[in-house]
Amino acid sequence: MTTRILYFFIAVAAATLSWLVHDEFISERLTSFSVFDSESNQPIVGATILAGDRLISTNNIGTVIYVGPRLREDQPIAVKASGYEPQSVLSGERSTVAVRLQPTLISGRIVDSGNSEPIAGAMVVQGTRQADSGLDGSFRVQYIDVDQPINFDAPGYVASTLPFDSQPMQVRLQPRVITVEVFSDRLGLLRDAVVVVGENTGYSDQSGMAKVSYVEPGQVLSISAPDHEPVSAILPEGSAFRMIVRYNVIAGRVVDKHNGRPIPNATVITGQNEVRTDGNGEFRVGGAKPDLPIFVRASNYAATAALMPGTGQLVIELEKESIRAIYLTFYGIGSPELRNNALRLIEETELNAIVIDVKGDRGWVSYKSALPAVQEYGAQPEITIPDPEALLADLRGRGIYTIARIVLFKDDPLSRARPDLAVMDSETGKQWVDGEGLGWADPTRREVWEYNVAIAKEAAELGFDEIQFDYIRFPSDPAPGTNIDRMVFSKQNTQENRIAAISGFLEYARSILAPTGVRLAVDVFGYTSWRDDDMGIGQQIEAMAPHVDVISTMVYPNLFFDGIPAESGILYRGEASLHPYEIVHESIKQAQQRLGQTGVTLRPWLQYYDDYILDHPYGPDEFHSQKQALYDLGLGGWMFWDPGNQYAKGGFEPDS
Repeated sequence: MTTRILYFFIAVAAATLSWLVHDEFISERLTSFSVFDSESNQPIVGATILAGDRLISTNNIGTVIYVGPRLREDQPIAVKASGYEPQSVLSGERSTVAVRLQPTLISGRIVDSGNSEPIAGAMVVQGTRQADSGLDGSFRVQYIDVDQPINFDAPGYVASTLPFDSQPMQVRLQPRVITVEVFSDRLGLLRDAVVVVGENTGYSDQSGMAKVSYVEPGQVLSISAPDHEPVSAILPEGSAFRMIVRYNVIAGRVVDKHNGRPIPNATVITGQNEVRTDGNGEFRVGGAKPDLPIFVRASNYAATAALMPGTGQLVIELEKESIRAIYLTFYGIGSPELRNNALRLIEETELNAIVIDVKGDRGWVSYKSALPAVQEYGAQPEITIPDPEALLADLRGRGIYTIARIVLFKDDPLSRARPDLAVMDSETGKQWVDGEGLGWADPTRREVWEYNVAIAKEAAELGFDEIQFDYIRFPSDPAPGTNIDRMVFSKQNTQENRIAAISGFLEYARSILAPTGVRLAVDVFGYTSWRDDDMGIGQQIEAMAPHVDVISTMVYPNLFFDGIPAESGILYRGEASLHPYEIVHESIKQAQQRLGQTGVTLRPWLQYYDDYILDHPYGPDEFHSQKQALYDLGLGGWMFWDPGNQYAKGGFEPDS
């Protein structure tokens, strides 16, 4: 009995254990999950599978095995992976489940929030994922993590961060804008200023405020405005700035000091800017600076200088002036006797000015120049002015107006040192020479211009009041055995080219010399008053006048051996030097008519030497006759020429 009971309990226990073991086995489930990219068919590493309350992840081959409680057949299993759309699956009775996830996609268009224009090249960024928008602003990016925000950025725009959106996105970026307050040091807040950063431009409104888009720190910010000096600065960090611009326009009036009458056609120069006064003597000139002199000149008036006024208009008073000069040659200025005689005459008579050879007829420079080219070309075989600063200081102390004569294109040293800049002889292939055996520099060559203007600038900086260009012409008077038809220049020898070369040189010289305040003068043949052509040498006074302050016609009567035209025919042919008044009066009258209201000063060269053609001596009567011819035409200035520097024959009024 006892044994039977024991077997019974053993059988029951075995049955119970068998049931328990079977139930536990059938309640567990072993399932293999494989997760793949639906487009590339590549396994997805790290995909998560939520089965019941268990979260498992795929391995490096995109697979994971689920072991756990049996799942109901209708219970969804969530499968996720970063950059993919989540998916739910039912395992059912399957022991192997393959899941294919669709890459997450965002798409859309990026536009300017202000004008809705597409933004090309904008960046769409999330983590390591990045793409650029196309020309139409559109973008498309896969494998986006739906739980992370997406960044949108473009040069010149404020970056934006947006959450994931499965629908096509319209991303509007705000332009990066700076605000600039433009302030004039004279006028206060300034409208119509142009504010430029890179390729982007803004304009200040009536409150002086300008907005500029598409800018980055470190770019150059530039501001320009009418009547103001342009200003630039490196753009710092920030969005609002104040920039001060300096008023650089001077408006004013030029009047006669004694009677207050306006002076029309006066020249007003500051820096590189030059204007003429109108009929009321009024002017307006830009480019002025507080420390930059304003030079004012007018025909038959003394030049003056002023500075930019603090406020209001500038009224400039000019005093009448008549320059009355004599000339000292290259050697004359170096001769104590000739120099002292000239200074004594200036002290005792109406004379108040002196013309000095700075670069003489042979191309030699009379003082020790600091210009390397002067040394290189051998243009200083002799120094006749050992101390130009001391000489000019002495002349200024005596109240003497100083004129630096510079012979231009008749330049033997330059032509021999630089054949490439010389007038050449087409037949010999060598330098063309004139009747004195001297070579000439080519007036059409820019380097010849630069050489001579450098000397002129040096003379101006030494303190000369006026630069006088002589031999400002093409060559003439060939040596025996050659002729002018054999001259070769860098440009064809036509009247048009000759006039252009001379006026072009003067325009260039003006641009360099004007800021120094020095007056600019030219010597021209007396017959330029009568001839409409360029006389074959490039001299035409109408073309020269716009670029100079003084035109000095060489109306030496003895040079008018062909006479002068008149209604009755040619007058004074072969005997012009016997009629000094008539020659000077008619020639200058003709020049006045041709120059009209150009504002240029006519200050002629007069003859102080004997007529070597007719062997006719010149003395006080001839000197007075020439001066009187000018006075009768309203001119008061003149210069007497004597190549021997012998000015003791009278003809000068005592100093009053």
